[in-house]
Amino acid sequence: MRSRKRDLAKKRAFTERVGACTFAAAACKRMLREEGSAMVEMGLAAIVAFMFLFGIIETSYVLYSYNYASNAARDASRYAAIRGPNSCNDANVTPFPDCGLKPTKFSSTTDPTNNPLLAYVEGMGYPGLTASNTSMEVKYLVATKTSAGLTTWANDANCSSTSDLDANGNACNNVGNMINVKVVYNFPLSIPFWKSMTVPVGSTSQMMISE
Repeated sequence: MRSRKRDLAKKRAFTERVGACTFAAAACKRMLREEGSAMVEMGLAAIVAFMFLFGIIETSYVLYSYNYASNAARDASRYAAIRGPNSCNDANVTPFPDCGLKPTKFSSTTDPTNNPLLAYVEGMGYPGLTASNTSMEVKYLVATKTSAGLTTWANDANCSSTSDLDANGNACNNVGNMINVKVVYNFPLSIPFWKSMTVPVGSTSQMMISE
């Protein structure tokens, strides 16, 4: 009788241990499955988070590029405004660099060797930007007086890279005319997991030729 009770007790203990092991194995499997799901979810969330992070960084660079284009246009128009027909006669500054700028000096919008204003702008040395991504368009606006005595300025198609004279035969860079400078910087936008493209950011400035 005692031996039978011992056998039943052993069987009960064995059954309890088997059940405990089975429960533990099931719990381990569930835990592994949950950890695997969490890793997948973390990976997907990280991709979206990094897209937003790099998107913010790249957008900041675009705004920085616009700031550069805006400053470059203003500085270039100021630079040209004091380099009119009389600038080469300034005895106080000898030699005066790029004095007497004319439309024929601007035969290219991308080559600084054929565009002194572009060479000046690229020499500004903004950190983090590629100078060769900059282009510049220069126009001369000729002054005319209305019947009411008001002065207006308009682009004269004759003032181009092939002619320094306007439609009336006057010098395009005469004092009182205006110079219009448009600077464009082609920013290479690149956001991981999304797209890469070129974003042109530009600014225009104009000033009256003063000497």
